[in-house]
Amino acid sequence: MSDDAFRGVFVTGTDTGVGKTVVSAALVAALRGHHRVRYWKPIQTGIEHDNDTETVRVLGACVPADIYDAGVRLLQPVSPHLAARAAGQAIDLDDLVTLASAQPPGEFWVVEGAGGALVPVNGRDLMIDLIARLGVPAVVVARSSLGTINHTLLTLDALRRRSVGIAGVVMVGEPNGDNRESIERYGDVRVIGELPLLRPLTPESLHRATESWTLASLEPGSSSPQPPAPSPEPRPSSLASRDAAVVWHPYTQMLTRPAPLPIVRGEGVYLYTDDGRRLLDGTSSWWVNIHGHSHPVLNAALAEQAARFEHVVFANCTHEPAVALAERLLALAPRGLSRVFYSDNGSTAVEVAMKMALQYWANRGATRRTFITLHHAYHGDTVGAMSASELSLFTRPFAPLLFDVARAHAPYCYRCPVGLTRDRCHVECALAGPSGPAPLRADETLEALLERHAGDTVAVLIEPMLQGAGGMIVWPREYLAHVRALCDRYDTLMIADEVLTGFGRTGRMFACEHAAVSPDILCLSKALTAGYLPLGATLATDAIYEAFLSADRGRTFFHGHSFPANPLACAVALASLDLLRDTAALDRVAGIERQLADGLTPLLSLPTVGDVRVIGGVGIVELVADKETKAAGGYLDDIGPRLSAEFIRRGLLLRPLGNVIYIMPPFVITDDELQWTIAQVRDVVSALTPS
Repeated sequence: MSDDAFRGVFVTGTDTGVGKTVVSAALVAALRGHHRVRYWKPIQTGIEHDNDTETVRVLGACVPADIYDAGVRLLQPVSPHLAARAAGQAIDLDDLVTLASAQPPGEFWVVEGAGGALVPVNGRDLMIDLIARLGVPAVVVARSSLGTINHTLLTLDALRRRSVGIAGVVMVGEPNGDNRESIERYGDVRVIGELPLLRPLTPESLHRATESWTLASLEPGSSSPQPPAPSPEPRPSSLASRDAAVVWHPYTQMLTRPAPLPIVRGEGVYLYTDDGRRLLDGTSSWWVNIHGHSHPVLNAALAEQAARFEHVVFANCTHEPAVALAERLLALAPRGLSRVFYSDNGSTAVEVAMKMALQYWANRGATRRTFITLHHAYHGDTVGAMSASELSLFTRPFAPLLFDVARAHAPYCYRCPVGLTRDRCHVECALAGPSGPAPLRADETLEALLERHAGDTVAVLIEPMLQGAGGMIVWPREYLAHVRALCDRYDTLMIADEVLTGFGRTGRMFACEHAAVSPDILCLSKALTAGYLPLGATLATDAIYEAFLSADRGRTFFHGHSFPANPLACAVALASLDLLRDTAALDRVAGIERQLADGLTPLLSLPTVGDVRVIGGVGIVELVADKETKAAGGYLDDIGPRLSAEFIRRGLLLRPLGNVIYIMPPFVITDDELQWTIAQVRDVVSALTPS
């Protein structure tokens, strides 16, 4: 949940009846001088006997507007799940979180729980689940009497296992220095104050008793506790054991792999495992998630469409979600694109583009056979997409199936293919003829290859501005402009594979916008459905589309799958586009870009860091064994799995590409969450020593 939407502290206890309401009133009163503070008790039980909101209003000297009505009011003074059952009600945490997120920004909330942190709320959730979902730190209220050390330490441990920040502990009862010292030492926490039993209990007596409290860590604007703490040691997972018996995972050496992470739930930027860990999803779940996990708007769009119908053959049927999505995509896409062909993932979106381009020329009576792609390219795992990708360990086992392509230099500025530095570069890697101090094979420049294959080039296929799996290579925009100009000069098609870069990932809606160019064919997937369902889209110009229009049915584009334009996927994609617009997501990506640049650039001073690259919502750190020679182990460098394991231990899910670490979070990550993520990368990389 965004810090701008809901800020404050959650007052919980080691048990029921420990004094949470009086402590909440004290916090409201103490913090009111710094900001507008409001009080909320999401679940109130025993409404005939207790009125905690009225107690807080009186003791905290609040005006009525500062007290927010309880989200759920239940008659019986028992555990929320029992009180709700007796009342025939169901307590839904989604409803309470929605209430919280609807509050205006700029206010600071003191939220009081019901019972202790582990009291059941319904048949599925505990109070600690609500605390975690609200995303605010906890103030733990504990008795100062016998047994408090054990109960307090257990509560702190439970909160930390859910990666809830701890703002501090308040001890209620007769002061006990030994208990306070033990809780601070063994709980690694600050006791921010002690509250004796007050007789009489009035606003004045409460004020006097709390004057010495240390509240700096609670005040609005102060640095809040960083969310995930290091993950606890995982317990044996039955889900992981069952997986090991029956599942074959992608891009995974099954003999030597660690146990897979048993994910049971996702919310916002976090994933939760069945062994109690919370992991910040630093890779957007393989680059697909932009709005966070289990987003209520996307959930609703999926459910609403499923209630209508789930799928229909798309060869001779159509439906509203597919037509509406095509209209929206074309309105957003670079100019000139006018038709949408649906498929079911990124690799097939590229495969469609390559087949479409080849048949475009054939339908016009031209025989063209050569595709020009770039070094370090990765376009997918179907045969055509593999052929267009770099010759690598990914494609080597399938070499007999692949067709030849011509490969041009990529603008990999850190490892410049023509031996230049960026300050002396005029994008010579794209242009014909030798240039620069290092020997240059002219036939590897894009222009030279286009000249050699003039009249035979089907298309130039690129990943604009950011080459992903090939090493997270960020381009100068001038190279992209040259690609378009050269395609025009040599009368060939330009295909932009924006499976990774589309929908804001590089700071623009589409990466082609960085150089204000329009491709002839555009490939989309991944963030298209925000990670919910597989869907691919290949966009083409009128000129390409019209080449397939003929009374001769042999000129039909014969390509299709069982699930193109799946209505469920299209409905979610439409809702995702609404969210991109309504949340000003591109503005948020600009903020992520600034924070990544500020946080990662200082790593360049380390002996193990060769390069730092940032574009939009992606931050990249390339590690080297030798800074002088830029030697590195590449994708199979065993540093990748070791780093991944260390990040997971810290509560962060990253999947380095060998020696290349990258951060690519969902756009909804908060500044604090991103700062914590950057800090983990800094700490881990700083501990590395040159090999």
